[in-house]
Amino acid sequence: MEIVLASRNEGKIKEIKEILKDFPITLTSLNNYNNVPDDIIEDGETFLDNAMIKAKTIYNILRKPTLSEDSGLVVRALNGEPGVRSARYGSKNDEKPDPIAVNELILQMMKDVPKGDRDAFYKAVIVLIIDEENHIITEGECHGEIANHPKGSNGFGFDPIFYLPQFDKTAGEISSEQKNAISHRGKALQDLKNQLDIYFKHHKDI
Repeated sequence: MEIVLASRNEGKIKEIKEILKDFPITLTSLNNYNNVPDDIIEDGETFLDNAMIKAKTIYNILRKPTLSEDSGLVVRALNGEPGVRSARYGSKNDEKPDPIAVNELILQMMKDVPKGDRDAFYKAVIVLIIDEENHIITEGECHGEIANHPKGSNGFGFDPIFYLPQFDKTAGEISSEQKNAISHRGKALQDLKNQLDIYFKHHKDI
């Protein structure tokens, strides 16, 4: 089965491909197609809303199984922000901002928040539209804290400021193998693999 990843984010694409590399599917991304919009308007109120918007849009254009993922950082001290606005947080013109600047903005907003109140979590929701009748939805969370300073150059997005107590490091400092084992996206993709396995057992002709 060929599955189209509804994303042009190279970091996210690499992470998803690595987690699903041993599964019997062929993965492509929007970077392999010219007839799809560069920017899909994600105006949903939840991660599921946005993942479904992207999946349906791409599926309706390409008519191929489409996997979409929406994720973000939820910070309790910021009343749940950045949340569903994670990809455009801090942007005044709704364009995707520089991630380093966004991380600095969050650290500045959190500068007076004590350690015990800096808890945060990543959340990911995955939607796989196989065909008109078969949809798979999974989700995962990864809990940690907002660091005092950015550290590490691995990963992408908020990883340098997302501190993981179990490693005593940020998500930007640990290896991709360590991150995939505990990440929100890794958990959602593992659930996806389990559900795909069930699907394939019931559709042996694929």
